Amino acid sequence: EVVKLKSDNTISSKAGVGKNIVLDITTSEIIKETNPTVIFYVNDDELTGVSSVNILEANKSFRFTNTVAQGYPTGTVNFSITDYTDLAGNEETIKTNSTTDGSFVEIDTSSPVINIGELTHTRGDSTVLITGTVVTLTFSSDKELQSDPEVKFTIDGLEKTGALTTGDNNSYTCTYTILETDNQGDLGY
Repeated sequence: EVVKLKSDNTISSKAGVGKNIVLDITTSEIIKETNPTVIFYVNDDELTGVSSVNILEANKSFRFTNTVAQGYPTGTVNFSITDYTDLAGNEETIKTNSTTDGSFVEIDTSSPVINIGELTHTRGDSTVLITGTVVTLTFSSDKELQSDPEVKFTIDGLEKTGALTTGDNNSYTCTYTILETDNQGDLGY
C-alpha cells in the first residue's frame, strides 16, 4: 500500500480555512466493490464535513479530500481507513497518522499576530525628518508566514512602500528613505 497526505496549500504540510486535506491511497490489491471509508481526526476529534472520494485507478487507487472549516481544531491530521475488502474477502481497518512517505498535514485556523517592535529613524531625537532620513520599522509574527508582508509607510496620508528584510524567528525590518519629493506631514505605517 501507498498512503500519502498533503494539503492543496502552497506549503503542502499546512492547511488553513478553505484549504483541502488530501489523502491518496493506492492498495496492493484490487478492492472489492465498495470504496474504503476515510475519517480525518485531529487530537481524536473527528473532523466535520463530508470527505469526497475520487477513484484514480479502478478499485485500487483512491483520493479522499476534506475542506478545512472554521472551528476545526489545530493540530496534526490523523485518519482512519475502514470498510475495504480485497477480492479474497479479507477486511481491513486502519487508524493511523502514518503515511508511507512520511507526509503529514498540520491544521492551523488562526490568523497570525503581528507584534510591532519600534519605529525609529536616523535623525536621533528630532521630530523633523528631512530628505535622506532613513525610517525603520521592526516587527515580528507569532508564526511563520506563507509570504513576506508588504509594509506601507504613510507621509501626510500618502502611501510609501518600504524595503523589507526578513530576519530570524519570524522577525522583519522595513526601511524607507525620505525623498525630496515627499510631502511634509505626519509619518505612520
